[in-house]
Amino acid sequence: MCACRAAWFVFSFLCLFFLYSSLKKYIYINFGFFFTYIFLFVFFVFVFLFYLYKYICIFYFDYSFPM
Repeated sequence: MCACRAAWFVFSFLCLFFLYSSLKKYIYINFGFFFTYIFLFVFFVFVFLFYLYKYICIFYFDYSFPM
């Protein structure tokens, strides 16, 4: 079960990374260089905090498997 959760974590993080790549290209074209790096910083801080909270809770407190 732990390996299944780890695989889900890797898969969902890769999906978020590809989503980020497409959004970065769109924001850079439409809003410019400086706003792209502000968005990049906020996006990665949010994603990091979300995964830290969600997956530490799942691994250490054995919550249900994420759907």
